[in-house]
Amino acid sequence: MGRVRRCEGPGCGWFFLDRSRSGTRRWCSSQDCDNRDRARRHYSRARQRG
Repeated sequence: MGRVRRCEGPGCGWFFLDRSRSGTRRWCSSQDCDNRDRARRHYSRARQRG
């Protein structure tokens, strides 16, 4: 039961079963929530540069 996690994506709230070897998965889907997080960080860094 310790591998059931809640997605860390803002506004998502889905639960998923973490089957990763290290047990550190953070998002329900790398194509949805993880991609949004990466894009948000990228644009944040780009704005800070110029």
